[in-house]
Amino acid sequence: MSIVDWLSLWKDRKDKSKIVEVYDGLVEMYGEPGRFYHTLDHVAACLVEYEGVSGLAVHSFEVKLALWFHDVVYDPRVGDNVEKSVDYTVDVLAGLIDEASLIRVCELIYATRHDGCVSGWDMGLVVDIDLSILGKPWGVFEKYEKAIRMEYSWVPLEKYCKGRAKILNGFLERDYIYHSGYFRWRYEEQARSNLENSIKSLMKRIAH
Repeated sequence: MSIVDWLSLWKDRKDKSKIVEVYDGLVEMYGEPGRFYHTLDHVAACLVEYEGVSGLAVHSFEVKLALWFHDVVYDPRVGDNVEKSVDYTVDVLAGLIDEASLIRVCELIYATRHDGCVSGWDMGLVVDIDLSILGKPWGVFEKYEKAIRMEYSWVPLEKYCKGRAKILNGFLERDYIYHSGYFRWRYEEQARSNLENSIKSLMKRIAH
């Protein structure tokens, strides 16, 4: 994502130098070594998905900010990346947006823990957008799975395959993977097929 994309989000707001500084921080964070999927390319893909459903958002500005910041802190060795991403967001956006907007952004980021706790239309959109990769054509999904494995390359193969299969199966066990009718219509069937095929592939890798 370019600085132009970032600045277009802020339009006529003041503190342009601070806004540019925040963007530079995002570029640095998303460009950290060891990231292969959770990069600015992922943010860009999320924002493209959002454009297709932007008319459904209640608070468009906050939804876009949440998509920009939801993976800003990412270390696969720890389990509190979402919480740390929220902390980072609060640190850099405090004073740039009003308190009510900041609270909404943080709530939307928290939803990307994907623990099933979703309340509100915007929250459902952010979660569905983040999970849209699951419903992409198999070739795209396969590249995603390979990138995730690279981010977890430090985990022994058998342990990784079992853990990853458990995570993917967790989505299959839900009545629906996606919250909104639009995303169910567009991605649900393909997502379930991808998840089932990926789990089979993971199990085959450790069966021999």
